Order: sequence, then C-alpha cells, then structure tokens
Amino acid sequence: MIHMVIITNICASFWYHTYHMSIVLRQQSAPTSQEKLLRILFSLRGLETTQQQQEFLHPTHPSTITVDAVAIDHLQMQRATSIIHDAIQNKKNILVFGDYDADGICATTVLWKTLYSLGAKVKPFIPSREKHGYGVSDLAIDDILSTQKPDLIITVDNGIVAYKPFERLRSLGIQTIITDHHQVDVDGFPVADAVVHTTKLCGTTVAWMLARELSAQYAVELLDLCGIATIADQVPLLEANRSFALHGLQAVKHTSRPSLLALFEIAQIKQQEITAQTVNYGIVPRINAMGRIADAMDALRFMVSEKLSVAQKYASVLNKTNTDRQDLVSQALEDAISSVEETSLSSIIVVASEEYHEGVIGLIAGKLSEKYHRPALALSIGQRSIKGSGRSIRGIHLTDFLRKVREDLIDIGGHPMACGFSLTHQKLEDFRSHVFQLAEKTIDPALLVDSVEVDCVLPHELIVTETAQMLEKFEPYGQENFPPVFLVKDLTIISMTRVGREKQHLKLIVRLHTGSTIQAMWFGCDLETEDRLREKAGIDSIVSLQLNRWNGSESVQLRMKRAD
Repeated sequence: MIHMVIITNICASFWYHTYHMSIVLRQQSAPTSQEKLLRILFSLRGLETTQQQQEFLHPTHPSTITVDAVAIDHLQMQRATSIIHDAIQNKKNILVFGDYDADGICATTVLWKTLYSLGAKVKPFIPSREKHGYGVSDLAIDDILSTQKPDLIITVDNGIVAYKPFERLRSLGIQTIITDHHQVDVDGFPVADAVVHTTKLCGTTVAWMLARELSAQYAVELLDLCGIATIADQVPLLEANRSFALHGLQAVKHTSRPSLLALFEIAQIKQQEITAQTVNYGIVPRINAMGRIADAMDALRFMVSEKLSVAQKYASVLNKTNTDRQDLVSQALEDAISSVEETSLSSIIVVASEEYHEGVIGLIAGKLSEKYHRPALALSIGQRSIKGSGRSIRGIHLTDFLRKVREDLIDIGGHPMACGFSLTHQKLEDFRSHVFQLAEKTIDPALLVDSVEVDCVLPHELIVTETAQMLEKFEPYGQENFPPVFLVKDLTIISMTRVGREKQHLKLIVRLHTGSTIQAMWFGCDLETEDRLREKAGIDSIVSLQLNRWNGSESVQLRMKRAD
C-alpha cells in the first residue's frame, strides 16, 4: 500500500514515497461530490473565475481569434498579405518552403492550398532531412534555383534562425516572408520582407492565421489540419491552442479530406471516435515517418491528394515506412540504454553513434528522457557532420540551455522541451564535456526526481460513468492540460489477464468499496510489476478515468499508471 510521508508543503503539494513510486498530491482534501471534484480540477488549472472556466470548456472558434491575442505583429501580417496579393496579381512565382514533420507538412498544405485557391502561381517544397538538413539552407536554395525561379519564398514552420540563407535570397532579389513559431535567437529576425511569428502557436496555425487573412472562407475548410498539427507539435493546449485543438478535432471527425480518410482506414481508426490520443499515436507517427527515414515530399503528396485511390496508395507507403521506423528506433534504443547504463547517471544524458539514423534521434532522446527523467541528447554521427536532437523535462528549457554552449555548435533551434542542433566531428568531445559541466552547475537535482503529479485522492463513490463523462469536458488533453490523475486507495484485485498482440498489456478486474467491479487497463505493464501485484490482495493505484464504449453503451474504466 502507499504510505504517506509528508516531506514538504509547497503550494499545497505533498510528497509521498514508497519503494515503488513517488507522487505529488496537488490537492490535500478529497472531493465528496462531482461538483467539488470539478472545482478542484478548475482550481489546479488556474481557472478561478466563471468566465475562465467557461472559456476553457467552450473555447472560442479560431475564426474569431485576433492576431494580437496570439502575439503576432499585425503590421507584419499586413505587410505579408500585401506582398502576397501583389505576387498573385502580377503572376509572380511563389514557393512555399515547409518542413518535414507533421506540423510542417500540414502547414505547407494549408498555405499552398490557400494560395492555389486564390489563383497564385505557387509550388511547395519540403527539404530532405539527409540532403538539405533542417529549414532554409544553402543546399536547399541551390536545389530550388536549379529547377525553379521563385520571385517570392514563404516559409512555414521554419526560417526564424536562417540568417545567412535569407541574406543570400535578398542579394538574389528574391522576396521572402517568414511564418514560424520557433524561438527567435539573440540576433533577432533574419532579413525577410515580412515576418509572421509567434511562439504561442504551432507552425500550421501561424500559417493558418496568414491564410485566414487571405481567404477567411477557405481557411475554415483547413481546420482539420490545424487540429492535427496543434496536437502533433506538443504545444500547450490552453487558450488559442485549445481552440485550434478542440475545433480542429471536431473538423477531423467530419472531414472528407481523402488523405485523412485513407489514413483512418489503414490505421483502423474510427473517425467519429478520434481523440488527441488517437492523433498522437495513430496519425502523427505515420506522417512523421516519411520525413524521418524516407522522402517527406511523399507525405505532402499524400496530404494534398484529391482522389481517395491516390491517397490510399500513399497511405500504404506511410504505414510501411512507419513500421520500418519503429524497427530502427527499437534497435537504436537498445544500444542507447546500454550506453547510458555503462556509466553513472549524470544530470543530462548524451548518447552518440554512427549507427543512429538521424531521422529517429529525436524519438530516442524522448524515450531516454522519459525513462530516466532528465534531459537527453541523441546524436547521429554522419560523414560530413553530427546531427543532434534533444528532449527535456518540465522546468528545464533545453534550447536556452544548449545556446550556452553554442561555441561548440554549427546551429541550434527549438523550443523549451525539444531542440535540434548540429556540430562538427572535431567539436564532439568538447561539446560532451561542456554539456555535462553546465548540467551539473545549472540543473536543480530536485527536478530530476521521478515523480507523478496527482490531482487528488478519488473516493470509490466517485468512480462512476458520470464522473468519466464529466472529465471528458477537459479534453483534448496535451501539454499543460494533462488528463486528470488520481490516487485511488485500497482496490481489491479480482483477476489479471495479459492482452495485446505481444501480451504487453495487463487487464485487471478490480472491486470498489461500493461493491462494484470495474475493468482497469495497464498499458506496457512489465512482468515484474505483475508478479508484485499478484502477491497483494489490495492495492493503491495512480489512475485516470476513461469511458469504455461498446455496442452503444458507456462504462467507466481505470487506466492504471502505477500501483503498490
């Protein structure tokens, strides 16, 4: 059982420790009704007023969000639209320069389709990860100029730190517009003719804000892509992002876009039951796989397909590529974990290998960060240079952290929780040394304690279908709006069964104090944990509540995260 030991009391949070788990209980008192539970959950999310709560539950439609509300400079937006209108009117050649991840593919689709609908002479371009690297680069410009003669280049989801390439484009007389959401470097904006930028949105929704200025009516038809991209890019799902995610998911449920219909089919996704979790695990990895290990232009060709038969062919390619990507990650992760466990654990993890495909190093870093609960950097040692990707934990701004060792890097860009960078072979050992030294000096060890934040203790009387239905109002879940998590005490285990294709999950039937028996699922439960649970008659567990829908009926089930 979980025994309480009060270590500290900061902002009404309490630490509990056992051999198997550490949790922070954010709310000391347990609710006695659904109404009181709702008040607790609102308060823990900073939603104290009725207006705040209503705006959270019923976010405004994206069509009403102003540029000022998302910190986009309206003068820059006006300049961008003026340049585009002039280009369309004068039949200038426009190129939309995108990115190879799901956000970049959706952003390219949004702006390219909008411009095309307005009669523009426009072509899309997605760089190759291996050939061109990230964003606007000299190699990418060389390839573009060898086959095209653009008068105007518009970036989506990239460009904000591409200083030298934009100087080159200006010297060539090519107009440029940047739309991006990545962090601006200390040197400010590149020398573009207009910069539509904010860090409050994802790349696709920044592009959508520009598209809306060009054609408000057509922009509404693109909200399904905004929903997918907002969830895919792991931006905080509050305020404007919550609006794009919620209304975007509604658009996904009703979309007739051939590419998405083909993806639902091959991924065996029920369109009307799509959630943020479905997008994260069923849709996004298949789109991302192309940019990771294959030709990202095929992901774009898939997304813009007008015929279902064409989209289905591309969907098969995406699906196969994603399977190949999973194999690459599995092999590389095994090596990376062995590398980490050969040495004492530092405040930051750095793994590097010639065997790591540069397209999956972000996934490796993410899995290492999750496993060891600390920032992780994974590096792919190539012939010409070394590419790196990093993932962080809450409280550590990884991009700012790495900018403190920028003398070791060729380039660096990203967000608080994720970054990408590159360096020369000669700088690898200096980079390792400086990163470890900086981590030991600046990372608070308290941030590295593996803990689970729990909203409150949930009484057995509230583990009912009506509570789960109420909690669905908090969806879509994502960064800064995580699913409510509860501590449930003294559950009685009735049975346990291994399920899943590889028997990797555990299905339990548990009895509550009320006498009810309900189903609980523990995804990825290891055999050691199962053996430990079999020795116990009753358990305390960290859970979230879910609705189990079957044959038109709904029932509550638990999703278990930890137990003792």
